[in-house]
Amino acid sequence: MANNSKNFDPIALSQKAVELARNLNVELTFKESDIPVLSAILDETHRKYFEEGLNDDTAWGLAVVYGAYLGETMLRNGMAEKGFRWSDDGKAMLINDDEVALAPIRKTYKHIAFGTEEHIGPMYKLGMAVAHGDFDLDTMTGKL
Repeated sequence: MANNSKNFDPIALSQKAVELARNLNVELTFKESDIPVLSAILDETHRKYFEEGLNDDTAWGLAVVYGAYLGETMLRNGMAEKGFRWSDDGKAMLINDDEVALAPIRKTYKHIAFGTEEHIGPMYKLGMAVAHGDFDLDTMTGKL
């Protein structure tokens, strides 16, 4: 399940997520209100992973697409304004100059593999809280 960073284009992957959701009659618009919708898509993907034998490569591919969408949504809703961006080290993580890093693709895969116990919602909330200064990762204090 390695990430091929040479082909990692989060914008194109995010658009693929929008297209896949549209095929499910769901509209994704890069807004915070999309997070529960994205979570429902991942819940259904988790069900298919276990009940219908969705293979690991397909699950990882969907995690990359939907994880890129999650990361782009986080960036567009305040994290980019606070200095976050996609890493260029091949890890496809959201980072800032203080070396704070979040892994939306990895989290999305965990949601697919493990279900709601690895829900993406808390990661989104944490990312937004860190970006807006409501949570300090160095001291692990703040309000979520």
